[in-house]
Amino acid sequence: MQFREHQLENGLDVIAECNPAASVCAVGFFVKTGARDEDPELSGVSHFLEHMVFKGTEHRGAADVNRELDEIGAQSNAYTSEEQTVYFLAVLPEYIERGIDLLADIMRPSLRTEDFEMEKQVILEEIAKYDDQPPYGGHEKAMALHFSNHPLSGSVLGTTDSVGALDRDQMAEYWLRRYSPGNMTLVATGQIDFDQLVRQAERLCGDWQPHDVQRATPRAAPAAGDFELIHDDASSLAVATTPRRTSVEQQQQSEYEWQTEDGLVDELEQSLDDDDRLAEQDHDQTASPSADMDQQQLAETDWVEDEGTQQDQLSDDQQVDWDQQDDDDDDWLDDDTDD
Repeated sequence: MQFREHQLENGLDVIAECNPAASVCAVGFFVKTGARDEDPELSGVSHFLEHMVFKGTEHRGAADVNRELDEIGAQSNAYTSEEQTVYFLAVLPEYIERGIDLLADIMRPSLRTEDFEMEKQVILEEIAKYDDQPPYGGHEKAMALHFSNHPLSGSVLGTTDSVGALDRDQMAEYWLRRYSPGNMTLVATGQIDFDQLVRQAERLCGDWQPHDVQRATPRAAPAAGDFELIHDDASSLAVATTPRRTSVEQQQQSEYEWQTEDGLVDELEQSLDDDDRLAEQDHDQTASPSADMDQQQLAETDWVEDEGTQQDQLSDDQQVDWDQQDDDDDDWLDDDTDD
């Protein structure tokens, strides 16, 4: 296994982990842009652009992109985070050049207006979907509360307002500003011919025009203070720190707690009473089978005793009958003797 790297004249970095024994290859473009690089009014544009990249170029339509991915048997995907946007695929070694050609082409998307408007609805539906599934939003809510006004507090998806107001020209300007070759890296791994990879990168990406790209990196000042519960259910729990309260806010909170103290105590006592009643009910329900069993055993014991008494009575009656029979026999013998 060998690690190789090279930089094109326009600043595009090419790096690879070359392993002749590998049976597959993977390649991807890593773009150093994400949610932290967006202005508030452009919140969500990085993720939206990730979708638009697959909608076609000057040389390929969206259907062509999908068809070619299928033809080379590629496993492909893309993702956006706060720090980066990544496009990648994995193929057999004989298809790696076609895979690189396709990825390099979609790094220069057409951004057609009709595709933009259609995909905007998809993004808005995605935002709504995650809003309906609170655990998925827990991390971003925690980031927003923790980082406050820092760039890392922004949402990757954006909001319905920011995405809804976004237009095609704003996205095109963002793409031009952030997708400079010096802000991108072509990465490959597996059974890679590195020299061939560099030659192909020169041919496909060498004419990309470079320009300076900046990233704001202010020092974070995480909020400190109490914990705020932002979602709680049977499967997940998300909390985040809230900004530390000022002395005035703390005094107001203390006064509120003092005013409501009696009511809170009453509610607590009532809650404890309710808990006690529930516990007694649970105990009674749990104990009832044993009580029923004891009652059944007692009934069975009484039945046995009654049965014994009946047997004793029967034996006494039989004894009386036998004694009576003996008396009758004696009388019969006496009578027979007299005869």
